Amino acid sequence: MKIGVFGDSFAQHPAENPAHLQWWQYAQEQGPDVEIDSYGQPGSSLYYTWKQFHNHHNKYDKVIVCLTMPNRLWMPHLPKDWKAEHVHSLDDYSRRTFKVNSTAKIMNNALTSYYKYIVNLKEQRDIWRLQVADIKNTRPDALYLASLTDEDAVSDYICLWEISKLDGDVGNKRDTRANHFSDKNCRIFAKKITTWIETNQFSLDIEDFI
Repeated sequence: MKIGVFGDSFAQHPAENPAHLQWWQYAQEQGPDVEIDSYGQPGSSLYYTWKQFHNHHNKYDKVIVCLTMPNRLWMPHLPKDWKAEHVHSLDDYSRRTFKVNSTAKIMNNALTSYYKYIVNLKEQRDIWRLQVADIKNTRPDALYLASLTDEDAVSDYICLWEISKLDGDVGNKRDTRANHFSDKNCRIFAKKITTWIETNQFSLDIEDFI
């Protein structure tokens, strides 16, 4: 059984502690006949997920998609040292590139202008809805999970951020947890994924987590 995972940091975000695996790695350990590949990228946009999904989903028997929020930017055309390929907010970019170089400051100014004057939030949400609809129409058999918010009811389950918040608000600090979950909650979530892989049955109740 081959499983493909797509999305943002809830799909791919290693812990600082190497002994703390990501949930999909625990799920793979629990199923010796299961092979799981993650195409997730921390801080990435839904457009990035959409592209990775269409490039790779047909390789897999089952697919899991973590749907992130609108208005994140993917700019793979920029030089790597600009540190601007994936930007999910101006504050995030500013923290990552503080006093890095003069180019980062130029990019910071450009992003400030974009988020303050240029971006059309309604347009971004409409594009996001079309991407979600296209992914779902392509793989109606997939498991769809909302990462940070679920204003459009894209998932039948609680958003994954609700599980993350059980450990308290990390605020502006760097999150050292795998997929923003504690190790115990990664293991609990992995068991739920294993059950879905084996039976197509899935449940996500906040009371099941620690």
